[in-house]
Amino acid sequence: MYDLYIGGNDGVDIENCNGMFSYFLNCVKIDLENLYTDKVKYFTGMFSWDTNLKEINLENMNTSNGTMMNTMFNKCLSLSQLDVSNFDTSNVTNMAAMFYNCGFSEINLSNFNTSNVNLCK
Repeated sequence: MYDLYIGGNDGVDIENCNGMFSYFLNCVKIDLENLYTDKVKYFTGMFSWDTNLKEINLENMNTSNGTMMNTMFNKCLSLSQLDVSNFDTSNVTNMAAMFYNCGFSEINLSNFNTSNVNLCK
């Protein structure tokens, strides 16, 4: 097992996290408890094609500035559960294929605000 450190005192100092963890084909667990994403707008494909990912901790992920979440978890085939209850989706405009081909059979999206979403197919 390897640990990967990303960020610094101010976390991710970019607006674009598109594909940041995508195609981590051998990764089974991602813990982002200390990854600060306050400035991130684009989460497109952030975890896409992580086909062996079984566990992910997104508990402290700040998505309040996010506008794009399309294909964020695309092809996470081995992921049996996902807690996105803390996601602030009030500024998101694109959720197309956000959970396409994921391994879980159910997900709670009751906290999602989709009032600005115009792409969700």
